[in-house]
Amino acid sequence: MKPSMIKLMMIFYFGLSLFGCSQLLYYPTDIMYVNPVRLKSKYENHEISLANGVRVQGWYFQSPIPQPKGVILFFHGNGQNRSAHYMSLFWIVKEGYDLAVFDYPGYGISDGIPTPQSTVEMGKAAIQYVHNMNPRLPLIVYGQSLGGNIAMRSVFEMKEKVKPQVLVVESSFLSYRAAARGILASSIWTWPLQPLAYLLLSDEWAIHDHVSELDEIPMIVIHSKQDKVISFSLGEEVYNKSRSKKEFLIRENGGHNETFVGKDGPTNKIQFLSILDRLTSTSQTETLLKVR
Repeated sequence: MKPSMIKLMMIFYFGLSLFGCSQLLYYPTDIMYVNPVRLKSKYENHEISLANGVRVQGWYFQSPIPQPKGVILFFHGNGQNRSAHYMSLFWIVKEGYDLAVFDYPGYGISDGIPTPQSTVEMGKAAIQYVHNMNPRLPLIVYGQSLGGNIAMRSVFEMKEKVKPQVLVVESSFLSYRAAARGILASSIWTWPLQPLAYLLLSDEWAIHDHVSELDEIPMIVIHSKQDKVISFSLGEEVYNKSRSKKEFLIRENGGHNETFVGKDGPTNKIQFLSILDRLTSTSQTETLLKVR
């Protein structure tokens, strides 16, 4: 989906959510966009049953190397479903990491309805499920856009049970209210509605200030200065409020969720892998530096 369409969609749905329809933060479809069968990569279908009986569907892609470096659990954005998003990280399978991606309730062929609470419940279950598959394999939780907030909150809820070795947050934010206000401010038609974001939209299931309590989990924050959907300032807030050992991969070019595509994609992949390989192998002894 083009960034301009994402922006228009989020303006519309955030505007509607201000009037009590928080489920309209989400734009799920049941279309199969990129069938993994076409990729000729080894993968498995997985299903997780949540506490309320809702069943969510996912894929697990196995790295071709005998001993993977870790497994990345990917939380995708608010539109479409996993089949439209997983390709942004599929390249990392060839680099020695397994990749797991699950849909939120109501996305793709998963049961249920997406809400701030149900997406976090799914996130908690997915963290436990992937960890149980191979407890000795380093777990990296990666959240993109809306999925970044869901990933952070899910990790916060699970930190006493399963502690990921690394948390990656790309193009995301801490507060639904702040994100809504920023999106509403980007259009002259919705600019006057900004104050309603704080009055009528709840942050009950956002990570918000709880991000400071994830101080034992190293974090990589990725954001573009050219992001027209989720402003760079919101990514800076994620980085600044985190008390973790952390790195900030600041992108000078490219738009929303475009870290690994375009002219800077190859360079960003190399830089990201360098950080990730180091954190998953020797994070307990390394001093992390801010990347610019």
